[in-house]
Amino acid sequence: MNPVWHQKKLKEYSEAKGIIITAFSPLGAKGTVWGSNEVMDSEILKEIAEKHGKTIAQVCLRWLLEQGVTMAVKSYDKERMKQNLEIFD
Repeated sequence: MNPVWHQKKLKEYSEAKGIIITAFSPLGAKGTVWGSNEVMDSEILKEIAEKHGKTIAQVCLRWLLEQGVTMAVKSYDKERMKQNLEIFD
């Protein structure tokens, strides 16, 4: 689940059953055979990020948070991990 792939039916079903959704790798999987660059290459998300002084990743993570979804991000980069926590302002 991410701003490009909303999973509306899954979200409605999960909410009705009391199931919490966890978005795994919500920023895509750039560079993998099975992944997609749609999230990080989105012009709309880029515009939103620039308007708010954030990164595309931060906009996506905040969107998930506002949807009531937990997330499993997979960065090992210390700077990115720090940025991931800067979605609350």
